[in-house]
Parts: sequence; C-alpha cells; structure tokens
Amino acid sequence: MQRQVPSIGRVLTMVVFALSVFGLLLVLWTAFGGAVPFQPHGYRFEISFGEASALTKESDVRISGVNVGKIKGINPEQDRVLVTVELEADYAPVPIDTRAILRTKTLLSEGYIDLTPGSPDAPKIEENGVLPASNVADSGELDKLLSTFDPKTRKALRNWLDQNAVAVKGRGPDLNMAFAYLAPLTDNLNRILEILNRDDEALKLFVKNGAEVFAALSQSGRIGSLVENANTVLAVTATNSSQLAETVRLLPKFLDEATATLVRADRFADDTDPLVAKLMPVADSLRPVMADTKEIAPDLKRIMEQLGPLFDASRKGLPALDKTIDNSRPLLAQLYPFLLTFNPMVEWLSQYDRETTALVGNAAAASQATDLPAGAVGPTHYLRAMLSMNPDSFAAYSSRLPSNRANPYDAPGNFDQLKTGLPVFSSTTCSSNPLPTVDPTDPAELKELMDQFVFNLGSTMAPPCVPQPNFNFQGKSLRYPHVEPQSP
Repeated sequence: MQRQVPSIGRVLTMVVFALSVFGLLLVLWTAFGGAVPFQPHGYRFEISFGEASALTKESDVRISGVNVGKIKGINPEQDRVLVTVELEADYAPVPIDTRAILRTKTLLSEGYIDLTPGSPDAPKIEENGVLPASNVADSGELDKLLSTFDPKTRKALRNWLDQNAVAVKGRGPDLNMAFAYLAPLTDNLNRILEILNRDDEALKLFVKNGAEVFAALSQSGRIGSLVENANTVLAVTATNSSQLAETVRLLPKFLDEATATLVRADRFADDTDPLVAKLMPVADSLRPVMADTKEIAPDLKRIMEQLGPLFDASRKGLPALDKTIDNSRPLLAQLYPFLLTFNPMVEWLSQYDRETTALVGNAAAASQATDLPAGAVGPTHYLRAMLSMNPDSFAAYSSRLPSNRANPYDAPGNFDQLKTGLPVFSSTTCSSNPLPTVDPTDPAELKELMDQFVFNLGSTMAPPCVPQPNFNFQGKSLRYPHVEPQSP
C-alpha cells in the first residue's frame, strides 16, 4: 500500500471538482423550482380562481405569450383557490385593472396563467395584494365539455373509441397502403369534376333521370311520408313564431340585396357568353358518362327509401348536436391562442409532405416485422434497423473530418439530390483536416478491415461541398427556417 502526502495540485483539483459538482447541483435545483436559502423573492400578489386543478407550483405566468413570472403557492380556501404569483422586476407592479385567466398549453391540461395588463395610469396592486375577483375570468376545459354528455352518449363514445382501436390494431401495412392511394384518388376525383363541368348536356340528362327517380318514389307511396314529415317541420316552425316574425321583417332587405345580386349576375352572364360558346363543342363528351349513371339508379332508389330512419333519429340528434356546439364555445376560445402557434408549424411541415409520408411508411415497415423463435408461444415483433459505418460512427474527434457533410436544416426535397450528393448547410462545415488512422496496436485482422471498409485506405470519400440555398417561408429568405406565430 502506497502512502503519500497529496500535493497542492491534487488538493486544488479535488476542491475545484467538489465546487463544480456543487454548482451543477445548485443549477439543477433552481431550474426545477427549488428554493435557495437567503435568496430574496420578487414582486408577489395573489389571484383567486374558482378552480385551478391544472396549475402546479412553478407553472408559468405569461403576458402576450411571454413568460414573466412563476406560481409560488396554491392555497385552497372554501370554494376558491388562492394562487400566489411572483413576477419579474421588469413587469412589476401590475395595475389593479389587470385581467387574469387560466389557460392550458396543451389538451393534456398543462396550465398557466395569462395576464392582460390594464391601464398604465391605474393604481398598482401592492406587494402581497389580491387581484379583484371581477378581473378573473373562468376557463373552459376539455373535461367540462365531455361532462355535458349524458351517460348513454359517453358510453357510446367510449365504445366507438374501443372499436377504432380494435380495427386499427395490426393494420400498419394497410394504413400505409391507404395513404399511398390518397393522391391518385384526389386526381381521379378532380378529372371527374372537370368532365362534369364541361359537359352540361349530359348533366341535364342526369337531372332528368333524377326527376324520373322521384316520380317512381311518388308511385311507391313515399311522397305521403314526405308530406307527413313536412307537416312536422311546419308544426315545429309554428312554435318558433317570434323567430319567424324576425325572418319576415328581414325579408325586404334580403330581397333588395338579392335584386342587386341578380343584376350583377346578369352582367356576369353577358360577359361569359363568349366563353360558354367556346365550351359547347366539348359538352358532348360528358354524354357517355351520364349514360353510364343509369346503372346506379336502382341503388339510388334504395338509398332514398332507407332515409326514413335517419330523419327519425335526427329529431333527437340535432337538438343534442346544437347543445354540444353551444357547450364547445369555451373550448374553441381556449384553442384559438394554441392554433395561432400551431397553424404556422403545420404550414411549415406541409412543405415536407413527401418526407412525412416516407417517415410514416418506414416506421410502419420497421415495426411490423415478426419472427417465431424456438420455444415461443406466438410470433415476436422486432424492430428493423440499419447502422451506417464511417469514421464518425466509431469515435469522437476534436476537429471536423473532411468526409463530414452535416446539414441540421435539410430543405424540402433535398433527398432528390442523393445520387449526386446532398447539399450542406454552409460551406464552413466542410473542412480540409486530415483523415484519422487506425491505432497500429489493434489486431492486424481488425486493422485491415477498418482500413478497407471504414477509412477507405486513407482516401476521403465524400460528395462535393455544395451549400444549399436560403429557406423562403412567411415572406422571408433566411439561412435556416424561422417559424413565427400568426397575428391574432
């Protein structure tokens, strides 16, 4: 056993290491909301909410989407919850007419307090003061909306979600194939609509055949049911006489607007007469298509005959839907600030539609592989993976390798250039540093394989260093994308 008095250098090294560990722990402690002894707190005041289950200590306090403070205390008091808020010095104190509302960052109820500053000339709330309850707005949450459903509706919704899970389970390849057919389907529908738009004569024939269908319905006695349903509708209308009177009062103004619209439509028709004359020669091409629609007439007849139960169910379903829409207004108000930030992200991701499709397809393909090991009761899923073998994958280097072509912000469609070489983010990422070599003390067989397959016998194999152009998004041309929220 060697005994030696530690040198001053070793002692200093241990002291520096201990202080570094203590500093790191202190940073983590404060980052996760821990209190530091003897540290003075900032400007604080209290807000009384009717319900604050989505809030926790150290939750954010925001003004116009900017974090300006934290929640330092949550104290239930009878039927209210008193929340203590601490603001940064730049935003304190706040006027007494400041308004507060509890919002959620996501649909999973991660909450924060949103403040709307009042008048700069208004009196300020004193330290540890309370914001007036009249300035605190109620919040709408998803669970409150779902609680408006009756037990039968909630049970039906739960069964619907369960059955969807059963239907999708194990159907990854089928879903991937369905996504692949979406583009051809839209193209075919677009061509059909273009043909219908061109051939008006065949469309007239289709309308005529529709008249024959309704004539057949009248002969089968369905018209009587239609009259009875119309009588029911009129009876419901009679119970809403005040709304009907308001409609009649507004009818003259509507007729005036309709007259002006018809005059403009007449002028538009005169202007489009030459265009219609040029389209007439192509109208005959729609005639064969409409002739083929005669084959679907029996199916259309059966569909019309089976609409009776749908009308009966709508008597209860439509009032319930109206109530649901009314109750969803608080939820939609909560979603509006979220969508101002979410929509630009969706707009940005829409540029990567092919890359997103490839990601979904590759994820399904990689996770659907199965095998039957010896002794197993059933098939076992395994994940397909591929590892690249190059100098960067074997070690960390103090300087960038000459074969490195990193690009943290690939532009849409970059992988179309895979054959000739992918562009780099900037020419500054391409270096002329020497290629590393294998440790000569490694076994000879391993060294030979590494030299041949990893280091390419000392020759740098890399595509040309071509910088990619700027990103053009939201009216700006920048080196890397900036996604900014929409204006309210």
